[in-house]
Amino acid sequence: MTKRREGFTLIELMIVVAIIGILAAIAIPNFLKFQLRSKTGEAKANLAAIRTAEEGYFSEYSTYVVAAQNPGGNPTNLKRVWT
Repeated sequence: MTKRREGFTLIELMIVVAIIGILAAIAIPNFLKFQLRSKTGEAKANLAAIRTAEEGYFSEYSTYVVAAQNPGGNPTNLKRVWT
């Protein structure tokens, strides 16, 4: 009786690895593109929320929120300003 060998040959494994590599080469750029679109959409949504909050603040106080006390000014008094 002949002994039957089970398993895959080296050629079959190399073909499977090559196919996986080709699929990955196609899928990774598409994934990165979709990830960039998602982050761009999230940034736009965050900016829209900030805009809405700024408009609400302006309608109540007739001035916009000051983001910094001394932007680009003399840095020697920053400890006093930011504490």
